[in-house]
Amino acid sequence: MNSDSKKNQDKTMTWGGNPRQSASTLAMLVATFGAAVVFRGNVLVVGISAAAIGGFFHEIVQSGGSVAYPQPKEDGVYLGSVSGLAFGAIAGLLAAQGLGPNALVSIPFVSQMFFAGLALKGVAEAAGGQAKH
Repeated sequence: MNSDSKKNQDKTMTWGGNPRQSASTLAMLVATFGAAVVFRGNVLVVGISAAAIGGFFHEIVQSGGSVAYPQPKEDGVYLGSVSGLAFGAIAGLLAAQGLGPNALVSIPFVSQMFFAGLALKGVAEAAGGQAKH
């Protein structure tokens, strides 16, 4: 097996090959979407949900969805999609609270929250540095 096919094989959507990890991550993601839909008028809930999805999306783009929980890789430590949801939710909480009680749920608001979660997840992994071999 050549190195290119091995790299592509590592990027499959298996979340570490553990069905329980995949199911738990999927359940958290569905609950996050559900909260955003049910509480669509609540700025805080929508902000937290959008940012959590941003953190999750960062992991999908970075590892192809192959990492659910923190683990060292060749190019650094990957925090995983579960950590992405958590870091994103924290970013959304902080960002949405800073807007005040008169904020409205709108497309710019949701995109700002999404990017807040995406950015915090990226910064957290960058701060983790390189994995030690």
